[in-house]
Amino acid sequence: VFPEASEISRKARVDQEKVVEALSNPLVQQALERRGIPLVVPDDTLNNKQVACINLLLNVSDRRSQGAKLKALGINPGTFKGWKKQKPFSEAYRAEAERLFGESMPEIHAATVNRAIDGDMAAIKQVYAMQ
Repeated sequence: VFPEASEISRKARVDQEKVVEALSNPLVQQALERRGIPLVVPDDTLNNKQVACINLLLNVSDRRSQGAKLKALGINPGTFKGWKKQKPFSEAYRAEAERLFGESMPEIHAATVNRAIDGDMAAIKQVYAMQ
């Protein structure tokens, strides 16, 4: 959570008016936004870009790297890193990843068994370990 102007003023030993002036500067606001740092405490809802980010990053059929996916959405990696520090985003991201993991288990088991049937020793060991 971004600290209040009074707290910044006290810790930085800068006049509070100067802090407020700096935080009103569009360049400062853009820099904070690029890093995923909100100037106000966000509510528990995610914006459309955050929802799209979660959906694209967790799309297992899209084999692009995380960086390529973020670039496709126009999201700076620093913004994504900042979002992950915000409770609503991090909880939604984690919940969706856990849901995806649970949904994928039948396919993972089938793929492991198929590799074992083809003679892959590591897969055979894995199948025995699952039993």
